[in-house]
Amino acid sequence: MKAWYFSNGDRRLRNGDGREIRIGETHAVSGDIELCSHGLHASKKVIDAIYYAPGNIVYRVEMWGKVEEGGDKVVAQKRTYLSGGIDVSETLRKFARMCALNVVYMWEAPDIVIRYLKTGDKSIQASAYGATLDAAPGDARDAAMDAAIDATPCAALASARAAARAVACDSTCDSAWAAARSSARAVARAAARNDTWDAASTAAQDEARRKQNKRLTSMITRAIREHTTED
Repeated sequence: MKAWYFSNGDRRLRNGDGREIRIGETHAVSGDIELCSHGLHASKKVIDAIYYAPGNIVYRVEMWGKVEEGGDKVVAQKRTYLSGGIDVSETLRKFARMCALNVVYMWEAPDIVIRYLKTGDKSIQASAYGATLDAAPGDARDAAMDAAIDATPCAALASARAAARAVACDSTCDSAWAAARSSARAVARAAARNDTWDAASTAAQDEARRKQNKRLTSMITRAIREHTTED
């Protein structure tokens, strides 16, 4: 089963394991595997992999041996690293901005915010972020705000994560990672353009998520291909 996996910048396994991750290499664990408890994890959809990502280094992997599937992740006895191993911070930043642009029509966004979302011009990033604070609150505004957070690798991943989960974030602006983790409910509101959790809003949420996954998969696949060509 092919899947997606993200690692920290050190390109090593976490939780005290420490083994180095290299393209073409296979890692394996002994004993019985169990989701969230023991084994090597990944996600079939890159949109899901982002939620569990500890960093911005992406890999396309093969999960094999004993394999168990959960809702948004899988665990396996063996994981082979097929391609990738590259830092996709800029790709995630661009993805976050594109997601925010998808809902920018929902509010009267200041020109500087729209300009930043379209260009990613770091010279106007702080001004764009400040402009979102003065605007009326809402899911679309929060997505734009999240995309304008200080451009560190963690912030890039967090803003992409939040936008990926339906272009919205419950951000208090004090922690990009916390904003990403609190976005799950806001995303559904943004996708369905209402505050209800009826069948219609769930369907809209699922459709928005499907489209975002398709977009991000294409962007990251392209980034890996271009990196491979350069090498």
